[in-house]
Amino acid sequence: MSRDLVVALSGGIGGAKLALGLSRIVAADNLLVVANVGDDFEHLGLHISPDTDTLMYTLAGLDNTKLGWGRQDETWSFMETLTALGGEDWFRLGDRDLAVHVERTRRLRRGETLSAITADFCRRLGVGPRVLPATDDPLRTRLRTDEGWLDFQDYFVRHQCRPIVRELAFKGVDEARPHPDLPAALRDERLRAVIICPSNPGRAGNAGGSFRLCSACHGGFPNHRRTRGQGSDGQSDDGTGNGAKRRHGGEALWRSA
Repeated sequence: MSRDLVVALSGGIGGAKLALGLSRIVAADNLLVVANVGDDFEHLGLHISPDTDTLMYTLAGLDNTKLGWGRQDETWSFMETLTALGGEDWFRLGDRDLAVHVERTRRLRRGETLSAITADFCRRLGVGPRVLPATDDPLRTRLRTDEGWLDFQDYFVRHQCRPIVRELAFKGVDEARPHPDLPAALRDERLRAVIICPSNPGRAGNAGGSFRLCSACHGGFPNHRRTRGQGSDGQSDDGTGNGAKRRHGGEALWRSA
C-alpha cells in the first residue's frame, strides 16, 4: 500500500498559501486540509468562518491577493450602506464574501453541519483538496486583556491588537470533538505526513515568559498583511506597515501571564 495521504493543519492566510503549494504537488484525493475554527464568530447575525473561507477562496483561485483576505473582484456596496446607516462596520465584508456567510448561516440554522456546508461550497467553487473544519462543535478563542475579555476577532480586527494579552482561553474546548474524519485520517495506513501550516507569526523572541509579535498582523515588519479594518476599499493600511506603525507605534507585547 502506498503512503500518499497528507494531512495539513491550517489557519488562514499563511496556512492557505502552504496548502495551495501542497495542492500543486499532492493529488487532490490525497490532501486533507484541516481548517482552524477557533477564529469563527457571530457578526451581524451571521456565522463567519475567516480561516475556512480563506482556505476555500485560495484553493479555488478566488482569493484577493491585494488585500490578503476576502475574494478577488470584490465590491463594497453592503459595507458602504451599512456605514451610512450607522451599523457596525469594523469587520469588512465584501458583497461576494457576504453571500457565503448568509448562505452558511441559513444552512446551519436549518440543522446542517459546518463540515457538510464547507464541503458543498468547495465543490461548487471547484476546490480539489478536501477542506475540513477541525470540529463541527462551537469552539472560540477568547483573550483576557488589560481591557477585559475579548473575542479573538474583536481583539485582532476591532482593537487592532492594541490591548496587552494576559491569558488565552478556548471556549467550548471541553465539549468540542474533532470531526471523526480527522482521527480516522491520522490512523490511516496511507498517511505519509502531517504538516502544521504557518500562520505568519513573522518574528518572535522569547524574553522572560513573553514574546513579541507585530501588533497589526501575523507578520513582523516589513511583511505586513492587512486586517479587515476601515477604509473605503477594505484596506486597513497601505501595505507597507506604515499604517500599523501609526496605529500602534511598533509592536504589542503579548504576555503569558
